[in-house]
Amino acid sequence: MSEVAASAPVAESGDGGSSTDGMIGQLMAAADAVAAKGLAMSIAGYDAQAASKHP
Repeated sequence: MSEVAASAPVAESGDGGSSTDGMIGQLMAAADAVAAKGLAMSIAGYDAQAASKHP
């Protein structure tokens, strides 16, 4: 009984903040994913150029 009562306020506060924090978190996660993909592509491109210049 005490565990349910203790977790209920946490769930409510999380749901209350998720409308804004959730969107910000999703945007940041998406931006991180794009940045990571771009970084990986640039590294792959650099590796390809280096390999072609130095066989």
